[in-house]
Amino acid sequence: RRSSDLADVNGLVVSLPPKLRVKGAILGSDKLPGPGLKVSAMAKYGNLISVGEVGPRGTFELQDIPAIACQLSLSELPDGEYVKSIRYGGREVPDAGIDFSSNPSGQIEIVVGNQPGRVEGTVDLTVATTDEQGKRLSPIKVALIAQGEQAPGNKLIAKVDGTGHFRLPHVPPG
Repeated sequence: RRSSDLADVNGLVVSLPPKLRVKGAILGSDKLPGPGLKVSAMAKYGNLISVGEVGPRGTFELQDIPAIACQLSLSELPDGEYVKSIRYGGREVPDAGIDFSSNPSGQIEIVVGNQPGRVEGTVDLTVATTDEQGKRLSPIKVALIAQGEQAPGNKLIAKVDGTGHFRLPHVPPG
């Protein structure tokens, strides 16, 4: 159809759910917050939704959260710390994911532990840096995936440096 054949639409009302402002706190550590510590909410499909900087008392706020499922993560976690559990509204959050579309209320509590494991290694760059056609692959990353989907932070990713070395310093026990 041509646009001139379409009539104007009047009186159409589209209601969008209001965006949320969610407060939270980091619990269980004497070292936190460190400089640059941030809590991020990512949509399940990968887009960054909100970032909250952790204040001196360990509190943060995520703003403009739409009513969707989000994955939480911490950046710049000090060495010797790991995410032990995440709770929202007093309930344990499996796999660090919160569905803000169903009954969004409460505070986020991120509990950290201070006896993580550490995984370090070296990738053989002579083998791992090219594809079948000889094209250089870049950047190379290593993933450590926890058994079971209930573990908070169940997937850790490290970039491989120019010498092939990688380091995962915040591995939860188990």
